[in-house]
Amino acid sequence: MNNGFNQLQGILQMAAFFQNPPANSPLPSSAQASQYQPSAPTTQPVPTQGGPNLLSLLGGHGNTLSAPLLRTLTGAEAGVGSYDGDDELLVKALQESQHKGWTYRRALDNLHGVNSHTAAQWKDYYLDHTPRINKLVALQNGEKPAIAKKPRLDSISPEHRPSSSKHPISSDEPAPRPHSTSRNHRSAVVVKKEARVKASDKGKGREVPSRTPSPPRHTTLSRKGYAFTDEDRRFLINYATYRLHEDPHLKKMDISTELAKKAPHHTAISWNSHWYQQREYYDQFIPRVVGARRKAVSDKAVSESESEEEDDNGSSYHSSEETDEEEDAQNMSSHREPLNDADRRVIARYIASVGSEWNNLRGKERWEPVESMYPQRNYKAWMETYRNHSKSIDELVGKYRRRNIARKSAVRAQKAVPSWAKNRKRARSDDDEPVSKRSREDSSSSS
Repeated sequence: MNNGFNQLQGILQMAAFFQNPPANSPLPSSAQASQYQPSAPTTQPVPTQGGPNLLSLLGGHGNTLSAPLLRTLTGAEAGVGSYDGDDELLVKALQESQHKGWTYRRALDNLHGVNSHTAAQWKDYYLDHTPRINKLVALQNGEKPAIAKKPRLDSISPEHRPSSSKHPISSDEPAPRPHSTSRNHRSAVVVKKEARVKASDKGKGREVPSRTPSPPRHTTLSRKGYAFTDEDRRFLINYATYRLHEDPHLKKMDISTELAKKAPHHTAISWNSHWYQQREYYDQFIPRVVGARRKAVSDKAVSESESEEEDDNGSSYHSSEETDEEEDAQNMSSHREPLNDADRRVIARYIASVGSEWNNLRGKERWEPVESMYPQRNYKAWMETYRNHSKSIDELVGKYRRRNIARKSAVRAQKAVPSWAKNRKRARSDDDEPVSKRSREDSSSSS
């Protein structure tokens, strides 16, 4: 930066020197200069008093250099936020990333060069202003952002997408959007051309399929693997609805593992990551997956499992098993903050949900899905974070895995008892009370 300003200062001094040379200048006088004149006349024009000066030749106006040249000479590009439309471009890019199935990282990389900002500058600006930018994205989508809680990093609802005459998805008109650059206009055209689930599927998603849904027949290969198509989305909606009707205690990762077996062009982690990224959209069609506080299973089995596992060493994250998953996701630390208890619990739940497959994954395979779900850190940072806190996180992973096993065992035990047997047992218990009551009354009357 200092070198750039020194160069600029030198150029300005040189321009002033040639424009108005001082009296004691070492430049030759007119008489001395005539001794060095060539014998033949030259064709070069002689600058006049009103002719162009050096600044004008460098693209300046008057005594001021042009802004692009000034940035080039100084090497200091204006930071993000220096232009009025920077926030608008950033919000629009993040909003459209959900419609395209992109991560925030990819969306920010795609902004490289826009308004003379680098991708790194866009990322730093977003990470420094995450809560405010996320609120703007939520407002752009017509949502009402939470006030008491920290906004989620990807609190974007795909419900409010740009409408298309061929595939309308909502009767609500999207909020009017400000004028954008031609680059963003081209992006909007691409968004409109992308596949989406039709509005008619919204009703279908609420109906339970009568049989196991068939996997997609067609796949679309992109540069980074298989893209999620309309068929994939419909299959996810129908299959998840079908399985949750059979077993409402299934976790998202359980269903994602089954999806990967039925449709192996996406891995279980890929299915789960896509579901998480688009969760506000899929929640419109799929029944709510059982959360950490759902009490449908046997409380006794769960409490027994927890009592055996209690081994509090004084750390707060060991005594927070009942913390809500969504609340933890909102309380995670940002890019420049140290790891907190919510981070540990979220990562531990994720590892526990992957199951034994976690041991077969390595580096990038493990942590890229985490980056797509929680983009405040890239996958390398998450990998390093886990390495530095593996002991505390692994302890939580063990507790969550044992809890999941206890829940599944309780569900299987409940399902093993036929409904007619449950009804008979209930009827018998109802009949026992009046019989015993009559026996006591008879004995008292006889005495």
